[in-house]
Amino acid sequence: MISFHNYGRPEELEHKVKELEQFHRPFICTEYMARGAGSTFDTILPLDRQYQVAAINWGLVEGKTQTNLPWDSWRRPTCPRSPRSGSMTSSIPMAHPIGNTKWN
Repeated sequence: MISFHNYGRPEELEHKVKELEQFHRPFICTEYMARGAGSTFDTILPLDRQYQVAAINWGLVEGKTQTNLPWDSWRRPTCPRSPRSGSMTSSIPMAHPIGNTKWN
């Protein structure tokens, strides 16, 4: 098993996967989501499927660590604050904590 991170654009992921294919091992991309770097779900996940790369995204839930937000959101707020918690919320719908009014 080969695990790797790739926060780049789709062409960078494709290059990385082709580079790793020489080892004839299964791949798992353990981190890949960075909208500011050109990595988005709609561009990366189809490539993962095409090349049979498993992918993990641990930041799908709005929570204390705010991993659902862009990396530079602390410097350049682009998302509104949640009336519930006062923390910034993502403009991209993903998963939300239990009890969030978006799901009730």
